[in-house]
Amino acid sequence: MPKRKYRRYEDREDKVLLDKVLSMIKSGRISRTRAANEFHISKGTIINRLKSQHCGKIGRPFVFSKEEENAMVAHILKVSEWGYPFSRVDLQHLASEFLNRKGVKVPQFQEGNLPTLKWCTKFIRRHENMLSSRMCQNLKTSKAQVSPDTIKAYFDALQITLTENNDFISPDRIFNYDETNLSDDPGTKKYIFKKGVKYPERIRDSTKSSVSIMFCGSAAGKIIPPYVVYKAEKIWLTWMEGGPPNTRYNRSKSGWFDATIFTDWFLNLFVPYVKKYINGRVVLLGDNLSSHFTQEVLSSAERNNITFACLPKNATHLTQPLDVGFYGPLKRRWREILDNWKQSQKKNSQTIQKDHFPRLLKKLTEVVAPNNYSQNLISGFKKCGISPFNSKEVLNRLPQENNHDQNSTPASTMVSSIVVDMLKNMRYGDNSDAPKKRRSKVNVQAGASISVEDLLLNKPPQVSLPSCSTVSTKKRPKKSSKKNESDDQSSVSEEDIHYMDSSEDENWETYCEKQLKEQEREWSSDDERLWQNYLTQSKKMKPS
Repeated sequence: MPKRKYRRYEDREDKVLLDKVLSMIKSGRISRTRAANEFHISKGTIINRLKSQHCGKIGRPFVFSKEEENAMVAHILKVSEWGYPFSRVDLQHLASEFLNRKGVKVPQFQEGNLPTLKWCTKFIRRHENMLSSRMCQNLKTSKAQVSPDTIKAYFDALQITLTENNDFISPDRIFNYDETNLSDDPGTKKYIFKKGVKYPERIRDSTKSSVSIMFCGSAAGKIIPPYVVYKAEKIWLTWMEGGPPNTRYNRSKSGWFDATIFTDWFLNLFVPYVKKYINGRVVLLGDNLSSHFTQEVLSSAERNNITFACLPKNATHLTQPLDVGFYGPLKRRWREILDNWKQSQKKNSQTIQKDHFPRLLKKLTEVVAPNNYSQNLISGFKKCGISPFNSKEVLNRLPQENNHDQNSTPASTMVSSIVVDMLKNMRYGDNSDAPKKRRSKVNVQAGASISVEDLLLNKPPQVSLPSCSTVSTKKRPKKSSKKNESDDQSSVSEEDIHYMDSSEDENWETYCEKQLKEQEREWSSDDERLWQNYLTQSKKMKPS
C-alpha cells in the first residue's frame, strides 16, 4: 500500500495561505467546509489550527532554543570577521562545550555531547540566510596585524600628498607601480573522470620558475609598457623578440628587482612616459622598500615634478590597486594562455623558454583587451580608496569592533565584548619581539611624500664600490649574432637593440674620489677595506 502524503505547511506560501483562510473563517466570511473545498486544505487541519492543536513541528525537538542558536550564529560571524573562521569540527566542539556547561546530556549525540557532522550541516541550513560554507585563502599574520589606526594615519598623509591648490589632483596623474611574476605553472582545473576515482591526474609539465615584471598604471585606467626581468647574467636578443610594443627587458642574478634595475625602470620607462603624456605634478604610489629610493631616483623625481608616496607596511592586499583589482584577472588569463601553449608543445619543452616568453606576453596583452585593463585599474584604485578618495573603502574591510546587535541582552553584550578583546589580541598581538627582516624599509609615514633628504636621514653616506659577484669566470663561445654583449645593468628593448655598443671600463679609483668629494668626507677604514677587497677579487677573476 503506498505511503500517504501529508501537507506540512512549512513553506512560506503555504503558511501565508493557511493564515489567510483561518482569518476569513474567524471573521465569518466563509465556512470551514467551503474553505476546505475552495483552497484544497484538509478540514481536519483547519479545525486543529482553530483549536491550536497539533501545531508543533513534526520530528524531534531542537537541542538548542532559538535564542541559543542565534547567539552561536552571532559569535561564529564575529570570529570569522576577525580572521579565525569556524570549521564544522569547531562548530561541533562549540555545541558540545555549550551543552556541558548547561549540564545537559543529549543521548543522540556522541560521547561528550559531541554532535555529528550531519547536525552541523542542518544547523547551517537552518541559518542559511546568515551562514554558508566557503573556501577561504590564508592571510599572513603580518598582513592581519594592519589596524584601523594604521590605515587612518596612511589616508591622512595621503590626502595631503594628493592635494594641490585645495583640490585633489586628477586621476591621470596618480600612478601605482608593483612588481609581480608570471609563473610556469598553469594551475588546476576541473576535468571529467570516472566516478569514485581516487587520484585524478593529468599530464602537464610545470615548474616553480617565473619571470619578474613591473607593471604601472594610473587611476584613469592607463597602463605604461611592462618591464621584464629575467633570471640570468647575460641577455640574448631572442629573449626580446615578438613582445608587446615598447617593452623593456633586463636581467639579474636572482631574477628579482634590485636598486639598479628599479632605477633603470624609473629613468628609462616611467619618466619618459610622464614627460610625453602628463602635464603637472605626478604622484607615484608603491612599496616602502629602500632599494627603490636611491639618490639618483629621488633627484630625477624632483626634477620632473614626480612625488613618491609609500603604501602602509604589510597592507598591499588592502591598499595596492594593482594587487586588488588588476593582477587577479591578468593571471587567470595567463594560466589559460600558458596551458594552451604547453598543450601545443607536447614533449618539446618541460618549462617555458625565455625565447617564447615575449610572444606569450604579447598574446596576454592582446587577450586582456584595453577596455578590461582600464576598468580593472579604475576599480582597483576605487576599492583602495585612492581615486575617488574615500578611506571608508578600506576601513570597512577591516574587522569592526562596535557593531553590537540592538536586541542583544547585557550578558550577551558582555560576552561579545570579551570575545572581541580576545580576537584583537590574537590578530594584532604584540609585535615588539619580532625578528627584524633583512629587507629594509624607509622610515617615512605611509602616504606621505619622500625626498632626497629623507633618504639621507635614513642611510649614512658611503662610497659605492663596484660588486664583482656578477662577473663570470667561464669562457663562453662568441655568438655576436644573437647575444647582446653589453655587461652593464641597463635595460634594453627590441626597438633599440642596434644601438648597443660595448662600453669601456671606468676608472673606479677616480670614481671613488669623486664620490668622496661630493659627500664632503674623508676616506675611511671601511672604504679602504672594501676597495682592497674589490682589487683582490678583480685579480682573481682576471683571465690569464
